[in-house]
Formats: sequence, C-alpha cells, structure tokens
Amino acid sequence: MQHVSALLRLLCVSSLLVACTNIPSFNTRVESANALAGTHGWVPTVLETKTFTLASFSSSVKQPTEVITIYLEGDGMAWIGPDTPSFDPTPLNAVGLKLALAQPEGTAIYLARPCQFINTEINRCDNRYWLNQRFSLPVINAMNNAIDQIKKMHGATHIQLVGYSGGGALAMLLAVKRNDVKKIATVAGNVDPDAWTKLHGYSALEESLNPIEYIKELAGLKIILFAGEKDRNIPPEISRHFISYFPGEKAPILHVIPDLDHSCCWDKLWPSLWKQFAAY
Repeated sequence: MQHVSALLRLLCVSSLLVACTNIPSFNTRVESANALAGTHGWVPTVLETKTFTLASFSSSVKQPTEVITIYLEGDGMAWIGPDTPSFDPTPLNAVGLKLALAQPEGTAIYLARPCQFINTEINRCDNRYWLNQRFSLPVINAMNNAIDQIKKMHGATHIQLVGYSGGGALAMLLAVKRNDVKKIATVAGNVDPDAWTKLHGYSALEESLNPIEYIKELAGLKIILFAGEKDRNIPPEISRHFISYFPGEKAPILHVIPDLDHSCCWDKLWPSLWKQFAAY
C-alpha cells in the first residue's frame, strides 16, 4: 500500500510538471502583450509606487483630456493547479488589455494588477498578493497611486473604471477611496468575492476586502455590470446578489450577455457594450 501511495504521489508531481511545461513562460506572456499592444500603437509604461511596481499600457501619443477610462485586469494566472499557486500571475489571456484596445472612442489606459507583467523575482513580489490578499489595502493603495500618476500624465480630472473579472472588485474598492470616478463598469466581474469563494468551495480571501462592505459609498455612483450568460466561473447570480444590497433607486444596472462565458469573447462585443456604458 505504501508503494502504491508513493507511486500516486509521484504521478501527481509528474502530471503537474508536465502541465507546467505547457504554460507559456513569463517572457512569452509579456512579449505577447507587448505585440498585441504594439499593433494598436500602444506602449508599456512602468509605474513605481511605495509597495509595488505596476505595469500599464497606453497609446504612445498622449493628449490632454478631461476624462480617461482605466481598465483593470483580472486575477491572471493565480493558480496552476487546485492546490498549487503559480509562480507568476501574469495572465495567459489578458482580457482586460483586449478590452482597453477595443474601446472605440476616448482615451483608454490599461493597468495591470500587482506582480503581473513584472518579474516577480527581481521585484520580490510575494504570492499572497495574487492569492488571499489580492483585494487587500496595500494592493488598493498602490493601484490608487498608479491611477494618480496616470491622471497626471494625461492631464485628466476624472476617470472611469472598467474591471474585468477580479478587476471588478478592485474597481469598486478603488472608487470608494476616490472622488474623481464618474462611472464604473465590470465585465464578468467578481463583485462579491465572498459569494464567489462559497460558490466554488474555495477558501475565503480572509485578508482581502469585499465591495459588499461599502454599499453606502458605492450607492452614489453610476455602475453597470456586464455578465456572461454561460459564465461558470462568475455567473450572473454573483452580480444579482451584489445588486440586492443596494437601495432600489440606486442599484447598479445588470446586462446579461447571451452565449458569453468568462473569457470569450468580450473584446469582440466591447465596442457595442462600450456605447451602453458611455450613454449611461
């Protein structure tokens, strides 16, 4: 029996190693994002904050504008297995970046999450910031500082936030601490991390904040939620649960998009969804 158990453990480790070899390297993921951004004339920018170095993409031509729209990435590759954190959270499929590039008008800027598109070994980025502290105060403070820098670069006075997946929670939490947010949109957004972890049987994100705790502050903002009808990761019920906490007249608007799942193909529909957001 001991030999069987040892063999099973060896097989599990071997399977994990095989899976890891099939994951594009950090450099490959960064090069892919750079190439995608470059086709639209966008360039990367590194933003330094007290706690994190953050990656951003925007047009190489920066013109002063009153309102900018900042896109926040999802959780990225936080895990490589059910119980195995990844060594780097840089997304395999940067949906947030694709959404930003698909914006049909106005000024769009992409802001990655802490430790994404940044060499985690050189920058000593601890994995807790893409695991249980992914929505923690240090993360929020750093991203707010980065947004201040972005605003200054563009001469903007107000911002709009678009958060994909876990970026949806961050959009809400960032807005709570700011007085310059005109609107918020979430795309397949995890707007209630507690409900999400319960749905999937995951461990609670005990050292993260939850937008549900700030309904009073959020009730004064224009918020529109886009959810995929076939999204099994963050189904529309998560958004409906979030909305149920708001007073009726101040509740966010929910649009459930037929046939879309969590990651495909939001960027293709974004130009038309953007018009709904812009008109809101």
